[in-house]
Amino acid sequence: MMKARTALFLATVAVVVGLPVAPGAAGPIITAGSGVLAQGASLQIAGSAFGTKPTPAPIRYDDFEGGTVGQKLGNGWTFNSYVPALDPVYATDILRANSTRSAKAQFINGNTLTSFVQTISPPAGKLYMDFWVNLQFGSTIPDNYKLFRLYGTYLDYPDTPFQFSISPHQFVLTSETLYYPSAEPPYWNTYTTTTGPDWNGKWQHIQSYFVMSSPHIGDGFAQIWLNGVPQIGSSESTHWMFRDTGQPPTWDSILFGYYGYATPSGYFTYWDNVYVDSTQARVEIGDVPIYAAATHREIQRATAWSNTSLNVILNRGSFPSFSGLYLYVVDSNGVASPGFALAGVGGGSSAPSTPINLRVIR
Repeated sequence: MMKARTALFLATVAVVVGLPVAPGAAGPIITAGSGVLAQGASLQIAGSAFGTKPTPAPIRYDDFEGGTVGQKLGNGWTFNSYVPALDPVYATDILRANSTRSAKAQFINGNTLTSFVQTISPPAGKLYMDFWVNLQFGSTIPDNYKLFRLYGTYLDYPDTPFQFSISPHQFVLTSETLYYPSAEPPYWNTYTTTTGPDWNGKWQHIQSYFVMSSPHIGDGFAQIWLNGVPQIGSSESTHWMFRDTGQPPTWDSILFGYYGYATPSGYFTYWDNVYVDSTQARVEIGDVPIYAAATHREIQRATAWSNTSLNVILNRGSFPSFSGLYLYVVDSNGVASPGFALAGVGGGSSAPSTPINLRVIR
């Protein structure tokens, strides 16, 4: 069960912005691809400056396909819920295009905490997450809903919840380790966006990246992207205090589904394609040649990675097909390659020159 605590919560949902890259800075370049463009097929990618990724696969990737509807999530997930009988389950009632299963968090019958938990082992000082979520609140919207929470020692500090406010529509990232920061901005332990979309009943794509701070010093990093758009300003993203003196320099668990205030009729949240890693190095596909301009992106799962070649298992996500799509390699600094046209698989068809003035996320 979750430890009780008094907390200062703000509305949550944040997006990180990176540090500027010098014009013309080198980054990954894709020169060729080979394989069959089909869901679940292996694609081989050649190029340069991909960087290193000693463990090609992520810490966690789950599309929830193949689970038994109505049964608790398997595949190694653990749970943290006030009512164990209402732990998250496999569902078919709310699905993304091309999907046959989603994960369903159940906020009903007064249950306000229902989480599926990813343990980070070994604990990590950097975390990258990518997932899709659909909040089915119905006609009565909760005053407070937190999508996920990072913990430094399981269910203890450092403690970073990501909360969503419906009225007004805002996203807030909060470091609850430090309720009262020792300094005013530019040192941050909470950040609230000015506005956000109406999320009720719609699939939304969230990507996020966090770097742990020094003890009681605002040198940590936080960014969250909503449907491809960063939500935290570049100056605010680089001065976060995530831990206090004596607290560990890492996070060791992530709670998804997480926590929400009760409503008279209850509600459900649905999750798909959950990806967790300790590095930004990754592969994605999208619908335009330049990564930063893509508002629909889908994560790919790497199975081999070197500086000049890598393999991925293709995932079209909710795209109707792979036709007209582009593939991007992102290195550990957050620098994305120009898009490689998947129509060029078997040859080489990178988009024109490398974009400049990209942002690097530490």
